[in-house]
Amino acid sequence: MPAAFILRKATNGQFHFNLTAANNKIILSSETYRNKGGAQVGIRSAKANCAADGHYERRTSAKRHPYFVLVAANKEVTKVFTEKGVKVHVMTKEEWQAWEKVAKDTAWKAFAQAVPAGQELLDLASK
Repeated sequence: MPAAFILRKATNGQFHFNLTAANNKIILSSETYRNKGGAQVGIRSAKANCAADGHYERRTSAKRHPYFVLVAANKEVTKVFTEKGVKVHVMTKEEWQAWEKVAKDTAWKAFAQAVPAGQELLDLASK
């Protein structure tokens, strides 16, 4: 099965989507939207923004696992977090390179081994 966007209605009546890889694993989950049209716009935004490296925020979980957030070109995620009092830190190139080295030696290696075509996805994301 090729990668696909799956649009669903949540139990609260709102809509959300997931992007699934060819192995049917979820690789991206959306926020919730009040209506189906909003979620469809979100899918179009994800498609339009996913190719640009600058549209990703690299983060580390509380368990020190790296992950990313796809951010629309208007930086909506940063705005929402800032409005809620969260201090957002945009990494410098040097910080990103240091984080990337750690990630490649740990989580990325595990991802490449565990996920079919995982290394290909990482190579695409690193371009």
